[in-house]
Amino acid sequence: TAQGQAALFDAGLSPQLPADWSQLRPRLHNGRVYSKFTDLTGYSPVMLPGMTPSTVDPEIVAAAANAGFWAELAGGGQTTSAMLDENLARLEELLEPGVNAQFNAMYLSASQWRRQVEGQRAIPKARANGAHISGIIVSAGIPPFDEAVALLEQLRAENFPWIAFKPGTVKQIDQVLRIAAAVDFDIIMQIEGGHAGGHHSWEDLDELLIEAYAKIRSQDNVVLAVGGGIGTPDVGAAYLTGTWAQKYGLAPMPVDAIMIGTAAMATLESTASESVKQALVDAQ
Repeated sequence: TAQGQAALFDAGLSPQLPADWSQLRPRLHNGRVYSKFTDLTGYSPVMLPGMTPSTVDPEIVAAAANAGFWAELAGGGQTTSAMLDENLARLEELLEPGVNAQFNAMYLSASQWRRQVEGQRAIPKARANGAHISGIIVSAGIPPFDEAVALLEQLRAENFPWIAFKPGTVKQIDQVLRIAAAVDFDIIMQIEGGHAGGHHSWEDLDELLIEAYAKIRSQDNVVLAVGGGIGTPDVGAAYLTGTWAQKYGLAPMPVDAIMIGTAAMATLESTASESVKQALVDAQ
């Protein structure tokens, strides 16, 4: 670009050196991995994200939460108020004392959004009545700026310590960064690439990160989680340590947490069929 040429050749200018994000790499202490996400939430930097239908069922959510992981009950499959009430009650039975889960709400589904988060506000009311739901994830779309900021302020006032957004494009990432800049508390950004089995993105995760990583890291109150095709420990470790970026000739770009979705469907607690679980195990 003309700007790049000027940085190289014009008197008094020089190319910008690559940023050093090594201080954001996770830390190992007493056998446990700590990251910016861990510092904020107390959870492991490996997350069980909301998946319809896999985490509509409370069993897998409770199993992950009881083991010390951030685990999301999927709102997308809670098709009626009665079903939501039943699954919330079952989740309460399965969670160990003092353990919380999170709730993944689909902004794209207007009727569910109105029932679960705004309007009837089933989830805030459930938390007010003692339900062990400590975070809300806004997935499948980003609310308009004013609506999103008002929602954040309201949920924080209602004692939700953590709110997450789930962008799947650079434009949506920019929307979340603008929202985060308008509040004085931490926001979790869950970026999903197109290899995720859901509805959030058709984009390549690495391309999204290469395009937006520096902007994200310039916003101190944004905690970065990523997912989409992370099927093995080696791939997960590469994102957490940032070494994934080196194959593109870039400085390491560590993330704060990773989302393990599809691979988690093969676990004992998953209600996926045995043939689906076997297919996942056999996949290369």
